[in-house]
Order: sequence, then C-alpha cells, then structure tokens
Amino acid sequence: MFNIKEAPQDNNQSVTKALSRLKMVDAKITDKMTDRFVTIVKQGMTSDGKHVKDHHDQVHRKLKSIRDIIEQDYNTRNEIAKKNAETVIEIGGKKLTIAEALLYRQYQLPRLILLRDRLISDSFKIKQDYEMEYKSYEKKLIASNLNNEDSKHLQNPDMLAFFEKNFKPSYTELDKYIETLKAEIDYFEQEFDYILSTKNSTTFL
Repeated sequence: MFNIKEAPQDNNQSVTKALSRLKMVDAKITDKMTDRFVTIVKQGMTSDGKHVKDHHDQVHRKLKSIRDIIEQDYNTRNEIAKKNAETVIEIGGKKLTIAEALLYRQYQLPRLILLRDRLISDSFKIKQDYEMEYKSYEKKLIASNLNNEDSKHLQNPDMLAFFEKNFKPSYTELDKYIETLKAEIDYFEQEFDYILSTKNSTTFL
C-alpha cells in the first residue's frame, strides 16, 4: 500500500533524532536566559564580586551560546525541510514528497474534514425531511379511502412508489461520495503518521 526505501546511514543524525532535539531548544534558551545580563557596578566590581571585564566576558559567552542555539535550530529545521522536499513517499497509490504530504495534512485535510461533516449533516437533515413528507403523503393516501373527489389522485396504489421515485432526494449518490471521502480522510490520517515516523528514522541529515 505504501513504499519506504532505506536511506543511506552515513551521517550521524536521523530526522527523528533531530526533531527530538528540536523540542528541547526552547527549554535550553529559557534556562540560559534565567541569568542576569546586566548588573550594578561599584568601584570596578559587580554586585556578586566579579571584575567588570570578567562579567562582560561571561555575558558575551552566554549571549553567544543563546545565539548559537537559535542558529543551530534554524539550520537543523532547514536541513529537515530540504529532506522533506526531496523524500518521496506513497500513500494510497499516490506519490508525493513529505513536504507535500505535510502541506496536505495542514491545509487540505482540515477542509476535507469540514466538507465531510457538512455533507453528513445535510444528508441527515434531508433524510429526516423526506421521511416526514413520505409519512404525510402515506396518511393522505389512507385517508383517501373516503373516496373524496378531491383526493382521487391519491387512490392509485402506485402513487407511493411514484412519490419515492420522483420526490426522493438523490442522497444515495451523496452517501456514496461521503463514504469515499471518509475513506480518503481516514486512510491518510492512519497511514501518514506511520509512514512519516518510519521514514524519519531512516533518513539522515
């Protein structure tokens, strides 16, 4: 149903490991920013007893460390994005890059889900309306046994069949479309995460 090719493992970091490390970036930056970068200086000494030059050197090292983390985060994400644009997967017989599949999941899938839910709601409502109309017509047909001249057209035994054939909404085709749409959505949601997880573990930066 889908195809996954092993990636060459000549580098030391898989996409899976890189993504795991990226999750810790914000925590690292926050931790480094808990220190004070500005302090009061009196007679060439800081409030914690350090020489001004030593304090400045320490601050610059911390700032550089933070900037290095931010830059490394960007570079790693950029490398992952490049791999996603190059790596082809297959879902439901359709070939697309991981980048394309991620875009599909982010933008197309929510819209398809919205469409599915709207169609299900409309289909349910029209079926209810139809059942009410059908029962109302059926009651009129039964009441026509009084042989009221105004209701002679209701006495034909084929009229209920005629009503169903001509007035029944075309929700049968709609239901088929809904089922196809649901299958498309469900398959993508179930398979893509597995494919992506497997592919990321065998793709190296």
